[in-house]
Amino acid sequence: MKLTLVAAVYLIAIGLGLRPAVAEIPDDIRASLTARGHALLIGVSNYEKDRWPRLSSIDGDVEDLKKGLSAHFATVEVLKNATSDQIRAKLRDFLIRQWNQPDGRLLIYYAGHGFNDFNPNSRLPAGYITGTDTPACKADDCSQAVARAIAFHEFDQLSREARARHLIMLFDSCFSGAIFMTRANDNAIKRLELSRLQDALQTPIRYFITAGSASDRVPANSPFARLLLRGLRGEADTYGDGYITGEALGGYLQHEMPLVARMNIRPQKGAIADPRLGDGKFVFLIDPARPVSPLLMSKGRQADPQSVFTSITDQVFNSMAESLRRSHENLEDFSRRLESGDVSNEEMEKINKATAEVNSASIEAKIKCANPKDPKVQEECQVRARTKARNL
Repeated sequence: MKLTLVAAVYLIAIGLGLRPAVAEIPDDIRASLTARGHALLIGVSNYEKDRWPRLSSIDGDVEDLKKGLSAHFATVEVLKNATSDQIRAKLRDFLIRQWNQPDGRLLIYYAGHGFNDFNPNSRLPAGYITGTDTPACKADDCSQAVARAIAFHEFDQLSREARARHLIMLFDSCFSGAIFMTRANDNAIKRLELSRLQDALQTPIRYFITAGSASDRVPANSPFARLLLRGLRGEADTYGDGYITGEALGGYLQHEMPLVARMNIRPQKGAIADPRLGDGKFVFLIDPARPVSPLLMSKGRQADPQSVFTSITDQVFNSMAESLRRSHENLEDFSRRLESGDVSNEEMEKINKATAEVNSASIEAKIKCANPKDPKVQEECQVRARTKARNL
């Protein structure tokens, strides 16, 4: 009975998002994903007079990304508040001149205003990003803006010209999902097994992630960069593999962006619509220096059942507190009895129900605590944060 309960509690841990790591990543793969390749971060926050409104959060986002990506790439270059021609020239220089090697690993990030313009001949909207000199659209008239903007199809063309094996592009701008008019948006998230990782790293990929769809307006204080960094620190590691793919990162952003932004926004992700450039994987290694929960296994060892047990019983106890108070039982007695297997079927049903409630409450808390204004809600969120820190 005890062994069965330990296994049950272990499954509860997985249900709560407390996942064990798996076998150690081989040293050669780890080396190929640590401080290797190059990143270019482009942020446009201050526009010329009578152009687009200022985006005050972008400068800080770009600096945070530079710091957060430094463990993943050999160089992280920043271009701030450049004109459309300067951005276009830098993109070409970065992809075609500076780092145009066949084994290259490159990342491009853009944050700034974006817009769509309807083409009356093709009867399709075309998506654009802006520079500091790009005129603002006047109502639905973007004819002046188009002349000093960068079309998404230019990114498509550059990605095909570049010789780099792995290239990922991320766009934090309104209507950025328009780039998927030239490629398929992929909603699937497939696990990349460790046994297939080496092959994926040898196969070319052009991957794209956007903060919203072709019709979505992204909030001025976009959480995209913050969530991107959280995902890279491990929150996007759905299977606890110690590494994440571009599609796993995109899937994480698809789930988290609407919750944190508290609006109906639909991030998009997908590879270029070309099997010669779309079958590989862009892979990030989870930062080995990150704080590790005691619940996570190391070097392929099995999880410590007592550590799992203590943390989960604490969380389940909190959810079952009223019922246990009526029976005059404290956490220590409850934990000892559960560990020894002295638990009735009725109590196990309560535990399962409590676990589901904990899962549901954690999702609700993410929404409520994203931007708490009520002082009581702020206090509750702070208590939850301290409790989470204690349990991990």
